[in-house]
Amino acid sequence: MSATAETLQLDTDVSNVIPLSQFVSDFGDGLLEAVTRQNPPVYDGTPDPRRDAVMEVLKRKPFPAQRAVVQAVTRLLVDEAEQAAVINAEMGTGKTMMAICTAAVLHAEGYRRTLVIAPPHLVYKWRREILETVPNARVWVLNGPDTLRKLLQLRTALEQTPTHRGPEFFIMGRVRMRMGFHWKPAYAVRNVHVREHTERGNDESPTFVRTVRYAACPACGTTVVNGDGDPVPPELFPTERRQTCRECGEPL
Repeated sequence: MSATAETLQLDTDVSNVIPLSQFVSDFGDGLLEAVTRQNPPVYDGTPDPRRDAVMEVLKRKPFPAQRAVVQAVTRLLVDEAEQAAVINAEMGTGKTMMAICTAAVLHAEGYRRTLVIAPPHLVYKWRREILETVPNARVWVLNGPDTLRKLLQLRTALEQTPTHRGPEFFIMGRVRMRMGFHWKPAYAVRNVHVREHTERGNDESPTFVRTVRYAACPACGTTVVNGDGDPVPPELFPTERRQTCRECGEPL
């Protein structure tokens, strides 16, 4: 009797299970409406005519599907003031093209420069496609271990002589960029005044005050010392690797 009851219960449970495809077919519309109410989409498919006009004057026009992605991404970045947007697409769908078109639209919105971080084998592909797509574009390729230093120098030079009115692109190779980074030590200088005798070992000799400069933590003021515990002068501050304060952990 018990086995028969378990069989009947199992048959009843199985009969209440429906395939996923049927579930989506039967309840998909209701689920979509509920999700739309709870999380209204940022882009509903209605394009911004001003941004369409920007894409219309490009040397290479994006396809309708690519154009819709650009509209959605710029709606998120500009209108919603979000910090990031992700274009997730299959190989061959034109992700580079969509990103370039997005940069062109952002330039029309007031963003003059675009920084591209690309795999090393795609650096010059990006350069070629930008020049083939965006009118009056200027492109700089920064692909070496001193990439960040060059980028900062270039930014300073361009700020002093802002003559170009078109979009500007800076392409950095991400692998070579990791081989070096542009940083400088950030320590304070502490002046220590030491009274000494003119004749070492002779306590009766005249004295004078000598000022010694040591590197110190800019946050807590602790003097930086070397491995032997001796104070470190600024000119001997180690630059081979990043340092931190031994007291408060402040980066130096």
